[in-house]
Amino acid sequence: MSDLKKIIVPIKNEMDSFEKKFRESVSSDVAVVDKIMHYNLVKASNRRYLEELKNRGHEMKPVYDAVNIMQDTEWVINKPIYEVILKLIQTDSSLGKLPTNPQEIELPVKPVDIETNKESLVQWKRQASLVYKDRAKSKSKYIQVRQILEEARLLLNRSFFYPYQLDFRSRIYPKPAMLSPQGADYSRALLKFKYGKQMKENNSFDDFAIAGAGLYGEVDKEDIQTRLDWVKDRLDTFIGYAKEPLNNTDWDKADKPLCY
Repeated sequence: MSDLKKIIVPIKNEMDSFEKKFRESVSSDVAVVDKIMHYNLVKASNRRYLEELKNRGHEMKPVYDAVNIMQDTEWVINKPIYEVILKLIQTDSSLGKLPTNPQEIELPVKPVDIETNKESLVQWKRQASLVYKDRAKSKSKYIQVRQILEEARLLLNRSFFYPYQLDFRSRIYPKPAMLSPQGADYSRALLKFKYGKQMKENNSFDDFAIAGAGLYGEVDKEDIQTRLDWVKDRLDTFIGYAKEPLNNTDWDKADKPLCY
């Protein structure tokens, strides 16, 4: 399986420099394991399938090249978005569709005859059980967003890379499960490429605007020109959102508010 692993694990004479580069890219307060963890390129339990891939390794070079391009992409934390999310969490705000404290989901009011009327008690317990389920679901999301923000805090002021893995359908996924470019809206919004490129081509702004319209959602099913005109007509408003996101909060109406 060495061919399948080489996408994640560089060849031996490059390992020392790879590990040094990795260690230099993380904060001193991040615990780093003694050795880089090794993963198979393809995540699959079917041994016959993996053996077939191994035997056809000579055909895998385009796959290796594509995934290595992704793994060689440098990322940084989007500081303005980090600061906005941090403030929203500190105030337990639901802006940006962030999960709020699940304990604030109130139980239904107990009926006045709950102690004497068995039917009232049964109905109240049924309603209360739904609230408890909502609390449990919300608690998981509530904890997750805080864990992701903590990961972002540890990576502030430095760049980092993502290892990737394929499933048996050849879909590519970043290995980390929390702060990820394929995660929730708030997770993706916290990330940006370290080396951006200035929009110089004539159609660059149009592409950018159309993507923004898709994230907002109001006109994402309309034709391209309609989406483009919709953004241009509201450009000053959108710039206002970016300048003062905690005061101009209508951006929260977007389908993907933080990425938007």
